[in-house]
Amino acid sequence: MDEPGHGIREEPHLRGDREHRLDPSERLAERILAAEARFDDPSGHEASQSVYDEVHPLHTMTGKTEGGWAEWYRSLRQAVTPLESWATMLLVALCSGPLAIVGAFLSHQDGPFSTIVFVPAAEELLKVGLLAILLETRPYLVRSAWQLRLVAVSSALGFATVENLLYLHVYLSNPSEGLVLWRWTVCTGMHVLATSVAAEGLVRSWRRTERTGRRPSLDHAYRWLVLAVLVHGSYNLVATLLELAHFEF
Repeated sequence: MDEPGHGIREEPHLRGDREHRLDPSERLAERILAAEARFDDPSGHEASQSVYDEVHPLHTMTGKTEGGWAEWYRSLRQAVTPLESWATMLLVALCSGPLAIVGAFLSHQDGPFSTIVFVPAAEELLKVGLLAILLETRPYLVRSAWQLRLVAVSSALGFATVENLLYLHVYLSNPSEGLVLWRWTVCTGMHVLATSVAAEGLVRSWRRTERTGRRPSLDHAYRWLVLAVLVHGSYNLVATLLELAHFEF
């Protein structure tokens, strides 16, 4: 005897007037197909579940992946206006600097190890963190590599400006002219250099997407972030040694 719910009479074409109910896998497939048809999959996660995004890439004669995530990306990129793209970049630039400042306060602990390791890592990660999220979830909003670089530099300048103002007007009562000059030149330049290095990994990831039609991967961007942290940490090490040596600017 057939088990209840598993007999031949439960086949869709034998159910008569009874409503056909989709099993969970059929409901998921129906939802994914409907989302792809409407192009309303904001992160592209569902659109990435395609044979074209398997480990073995399938390319056309032009070298670009067709279908799946690539088709989703190209369709949305064509629909984005320059105004929408630049407005998004402006918002990211305005938020990245303050976010890094909050991270610097939260990661700060007494001791040289925190100053040389933890603080640089937190600051550099947060200065480009929003850019990385944007690149992974909505890469179609990026129109050029220079947008990524410009946002990174703006974030670094915003962070350095607030940090300098705190050091020179809050933490120190009467800073010397040499220290003021050092903060606004060497220290600010270090922030711009380190963040630009971190952003280079994002630029290369975006260029790979433009070249191949495959979704952005941050796997190769981490080495650039580590290099940025080393640049920042090296500066903090020098500043710490100068302070221990009672160096006067």
